[in-house]
Amino acid sequence: MVVLLGLPYFQSILTGFEVGSHVVEEVRTAATAGPRAMIRSVYTTAGVEIVLLVVMTFCIQNPDNVLSENTITGGGEASAASQIFYDCFQAKHENGIVGSIIFTALAAGSLFFGNITNVTLTARMAYAMARDVGLPFHKFLIKLTKIERIPVNATIVTVIGSFICTLPSLGSSVAFTAITAMSTITAYGPYTAVLLCRYWFRNNFVPGPFSMGRLGVYVGGWGAFWGAAMSILFCFPPSYPITGSTFNYAIISLGGCIAAGIVYWVLDGRKNFHGPKRVIDDLESLDYIPA
Repeated sequence: MVVLLGLPYFQSILTGFEVGSHVVEEVRTAATAGPRAMIRSVYTTAGVEIVLLVVMTFCIQNPDNVLSENTITGGGEASAASQIFYDCFQAKHENGIVGSIIFTALAAGSLFFGNITNVTLTARMAYAMARDVGLPFHKFLIKLTKIERIPVNATIVTVIGSFICTLPSLGSSVAFTAITAMSTITAYGPYTAVLLCRYWFRNNFVPGPFSMGRLGVYVGGWGAFWGAAMSILFCFPPSYPITGSTFNYAIISLGGCIAAGIVYWVLDGRKNFHGPKRVIDDLESLDYIPA
């Protein structure tokens, strides 16, 4: 049980495998280049992150300091990494404060640039869905800049929406847990659904230019199982006993998002959304409005 409950924290940083799918519209051989890019992203991201986790684990000097609520870096889970840096540099160079500040700043910088990538990818998805008339206010979201042809409105809405959604986490660790869990579930959920459909309807599946052959069914089945398992584990509470301050509200937040999507689909989406637009010849027919 300890291993199962610890897996989500390990899994949450092993992301990046879907990055290749966001650039397939920009390459000539998308049917083969996209899948290959995703496969390479898997072992590249996993390899780098596993090395990072192993190094961080062996840098722990005193586990009690990492978990203590009263340490020089602030205490608690929020400063665990900073405490590891402090203990490591204090033991090696007797200057833990400088080492902790430098490496914490490097980690913060990595998170900052990583979030820029996330904003870019989310804005691209919002633009693509709006282009296919799958989102409300799609005419506003698909506006492009005249020179760079950037979906500026979709990007602004993405940044503002992300900022508002993360505001509760500033004063509540429960909210931070729920946001982190729901973000990971929504990242893995769609791929899990696709893999399940691939497995259930494998007799009607028509392979494309890139195919893993018979191996694809087994790889996809394991991927679907793993994605479903992670989605379930991310709904578990972070600590025991379960109270109002330790409950994991990810399932409630996820249910609210799904309910809102269903309501929009019933009221408007099913009337306008007819699947992705495959041919982009007439820009006006797609309601392109240069900003």
